[in-house]
Amino acid sequence: MKINKQQLNQKGKVEAILAAIVLVVIVVVGYWYVRVQNETTGSTSTSTVSGDEFSNIDTSDWKTYEIDKYGVSFKYPPEYSNIEVDDNPEPYDMEYMVVFRNNEQPYNRNLGTFGFLLRLESLDELHSNVLDVSEIVSEKNLSVNGFAGVEIEDLDLDKSRTSLYTSHAIHAYIEYVPNKLFSVGGGIDTGSESRETFFNMVRAMITTLSIEKTMEE
Repeated sequence: MKINKQQLNQKGKVEAILAAIVLVVIVVVGYWYVRVQNETTGSTSTSTVSGDEFSNIDTSDWKTYEIDKYGVSFKYPPEYSNIEVDDNPEPYDMEYMVVFRNNEQPYNRNLGTFGFLLRLESLDELHSNVLDVSEIVSEKNLSVNGFAGVEIEDLDLDKSRTSLYTSHAIHAYIEYVPNKLFSVGGGIDTGSESRETFFNMVRAMITTLSIEKTMEE
């Protein structure tokens, strides 16, 4: 059978159309697959934030607190200069603890309390022995001045410690050396109207943490 030139041209057009349709299908399916993979990965991964992303609060007029023994320093708001130090904070599993309370009303839970702790445990031990997973609100990997750690926001809904309030806390836990952990953060009453402002101050405090040397075992 003889095929004329017109039939060949029509056949070529049909093949070109089919090829174009296949290409579009491949592109659409590929885009859908990549998008689904990204959404799946994003929903299960832990985000990472750096110190300068925590807060834009100006800390230039804040006071500096130094702990020469551990080569550590950080800034704190001047209105939180009611300071308590405990270098043997039993019965807690800690080596050193500093608490900063508001000057005007040092025991008012609605104003929040900053803290610095040197814990005798690792990040893994913290998760397994101390933190109640059911009360964790958020958890993010972080880096403060070159030291890796994790920022954890959690709730303490157990009123056995006090009948006056329940607390909402945010802390940066930073591995100092094996089985020793820095914790810088603060807690505040869950019903406090200044909670968000206080948390922003805590995040700003975290960004000022400086570790000059590594403590010897």
